[in-house]
Amino acid sequence: MFDGDGVLVDESRVYCMLCLQMQQSMGNKGHLSKVISFAALTSSGNLNLHLSQKHDVIINSEEKCKKIIGYFQKYKDGSGATSTHEVNRDIALWLCRDLTPFEAVSKDGLRDFFKKNVPSITLPTPDALLSTALEDVYQAVRSGVKAKLANVNALCVMFDGWTDRYKARSYLGVRASFLQDWSFNVVTLGCHVLPDHKSQTVADHVNFLLKSFVPDPKKLYLTSVHDGAANMLKTSKLLKVATYQHCAAHSLHLLLTTDSMSQVTEAVELLLKCRNIVTALHFKTAVMEDEMASTEDKTVIQNMQYRMSETNSVLELDDQFAMQLPDECDGESTVQQTGQHIHKSLKAACPTRWNSTLEMVQSIVDLEREVQSALKRIGRLDLCLHAHELDFLKELATFLKPFKDMSDLFSCSLPMLSTIPLIKMRIRKNCTVSGTDDEKMKLLKEKVLAKLDHRFPITDTIKLNVILDPSTKDLVPREDATTILDNAVKAAVQRGLITNAVATGQSTVSADASAMTSTSVEVDEVDEGDLRRKRMRLQMVNELRSEMNSGQVTDGAVCKQCY
Repeated sequence: MFDGDGVLVDESRVYCMLCLQMQQSMGNKGHLSKVISFAALTSSGNLNLHLSQKHDVIINSEEKCKKIIGYFQKYKDGSGATSTHEVNRDIALWLCRDLTPFEAVSKDGLRDFFKKNVPSITLPTPDALLSTALEDVYQAVRSGVKAKLANVNALCVMFDGWTDRYKARSYLGVRASFLQDWSFNVVTLGCHVLPDHKSQTVADHVNFLLKSFVPDPKKLYLTSVHDGAANMLKTSKLLKVATYQHCAAHSLHLLLTTDSMSQVTEAVELLLKCRNIVTALHFKTAVMEDEMASTEDKTVIQNMQYRMSETNSVLELDDQFAMQLPDECDGESTVQQTGQHIHKSLKAACPTRWNSTLEMVQSIVDLEREVQSALKRIGRLDLCLHAHELDFLKELATFLKPFKDMSDLFSCSLPMLSTIPLIKMRIRKNCTVSGTDDEKMKLLKEKVLAKLDHRFPITDTIKLNVILDPSTKDLVPREDATTILDNAVKAAVQRGLITNAVATGQSTVSADASAMTSTSVEVDEVDEGDLRRKRMRLQMVNELRSEMNSGQVTDGAVCKQCY
């Protein structure tokens, strides 16, 4: 440590120059005590870790990253670790992949298991994993992501913010998707705490991450996906993206909650009553146990007690880490199975996940007799459901079930913007008013339809995806499809994304359209859930084709329903 005249005043410690400069720039608000320092004898590793975590300055050599990547490649080869250094990195990777706290390695159970079954391995301490192994794993993965993005010329940035209500921290998660060798890839660029969720703050952070991973972000064809909040829309403008898309899952959530269920007074009151029922039975289980009359009831109530305790824990986490889903606000304040399932326990609704409302309603309907009996035992007759309320809950559950399948379809790992028009048509079909609907259900359906186009606007990007998707390409009239493809090719040529286009001033769509529409995006691994969602989507397309072939709808009618 040197003074202002360059005289050495503390040779026992190494101080971070970046921290010092940061404090100096703060003027009177800065303080020397906030400058991080390390013992001179052990400074190298600790200082490198500090620079990486605090200032995002990477010191690790390329050889070291290659060495760590070599460790991980052994998972494919089936060969084992050859050093303690490698074992510790493997353990760090294991705990990260399973989202297990590093404290697990200090627990007696795990240590005894290794001592008995793998005595050759000495488990590291949590501090050793955090200070060395975790950083090595992170830098190796980061190096791999940078290598993937090195030659990418088009990138879709997906960002979402939320607030930790426990400590009031503003988080932002950023992911990026891109095509490489006609394979769809998604990588996580970061998840950080920000000062706030103001649009300029978010845009600066996204730009910082892009510069950290991409050689020249200014040359990227950049698009974005977000929840559609005002601050995120402004962020997209500040990032100067070519186009942006609202997250379909967020849009569906807002359509069913903000735009419909919260607008029908009777539905709001009844759902609040259902939530109060779950809360009352959760906190009164001790009284219920004392008043159990039969073995059958005892078994049911014990099961309910266990599951309600689980549900209450989820609610506490939901209150702590609430997903930000602003609608009309400016977002500038600082303050994501087939077959019939019968519920055997009560479920509570979470305000940030609309499908929890369905789970709560369905569980009360399934446990109608047990719920009514339990409420009478604990003296909460005011919460007992009347016949007309139960009828509406059953009707509401039937109405919401198809939306759960749609929500599940949006969770597919495959890029499917072409699904949105199909979803819109399915929603319109589900919201068709029938003669058996009561006034509340009719009003609910009307509210959904009134905001459908607002929540799921059909942009030219979506139409282009419909045309390029082999399963939906004939759902757009030929004239419109030709115009959209022509404009897309011209835009791609202007941005240099297509270098072999014929620059004759004439459209090259006619020659290339069949090849473009026959191309499909491939994903290396598709799990069972994705296969189920693909079958669901194919079923929707086939239903639409069946209606077209039977003459129930024409091409124009299809496009009108979709768009």
